[in-house]
Amino acid sequence: MKLDKSPFVVVSVVGQELLTAGHHGASVVVLEAALKIGTCSLKLRGSVFSALSSAYWSLGNAEKSTAYMQQDLDVAKTLGDQMGECRAHGNLGSAFFSKGNYRKALTNHRHQLMLAMKLKDREAASSALTSLGHIYMAIGDYPNALASHKQCVLLAKQGKDDLSEARELGNMGAIYIAMGDFENAVRCHECHLALAKDQRNRKEEARAYSNLGSAYHYRRNFDKAMSYHNHVLELARELGEKAIEMRAYAGLGHTARCMHDLERAKQYHQEQLAIAVGLQDRAAEGRASSNL
Repeated sequence: MKLDKSPFVVVSVVGQELLTAGHHGASVVVLEAALKIGTCSLKLRGSVFSALSSAYWSLGNAEKSTAYMQQDLDVAKTLGDQMGECRAHGNLGSAFFSKGNYRKALTNHRHQLMLAMKLKDREAASSALTSLGHIYMAIGDYPNALASHKQCVLLAKQGKDDLSEARELGNMGAIYIAMGDFENAVRCHECHLALAKDQRNRKEEARAYSNLGSAYHYRRNFDKAMSYHNHVLELARELGEKAIEMRAYAGLGHTARCMHDLERAKQYHQEQLAIAVGLQDRAAEGRASSNL
């Protein structure tokens, strides 16, 4: 392969191997060294930009990660690589969303969707629509959020992707709750639950039960909410899924508090806090402490 004549390739391959192995700090050093060596191949340089954006993202440096994503996008545009362009827009959209820059997130995911449809890439189109739905939800544009997730459900049905359909129905249910449409919310969450059971996907089943618990809580039907959150707790223990168990305790705690059973609410939130501490999840620890 004449790799001795191409130090850029050798160094960038080592950098990408380090990234795959999870050595993010080391991969940054090596990949940036590859860029200093340089190459005439735009395609190779683009792959290093993409790898560096992932490495910096994993290190929590959103600023540098976004800068490399932008360079990755520029290379894809120059090469006329529409698939690469679509991927880069998706990454940029997610990055801007996580930083709360919804305007730029919307722009990038719209570009991603446009390219995905041009390429007839159902998976990328679904990903773009889901992301758009989350952004619209965050800015309180419920009709557009609902329309995005509905399109996702249609794509999932066309692709016979039951798991994706189930998740999107769950997203739709959450929007209906925000809109105050309890009947449609419950209908979506029950369809989500039925699909999860058909798939024998216990994790997805737990999510659906949790959503149903929240829906009935919203309706102030606390007994029903409590029974659904207990289902979540049983499934979480069965699966050994601590994050789901923590979510169940949060739901149970809120419901117990609304039922004026403060002693039980306290116990549930203490369980929630203990799991958050065990998982070293500082945000979840904060939520549990706030509940207490």
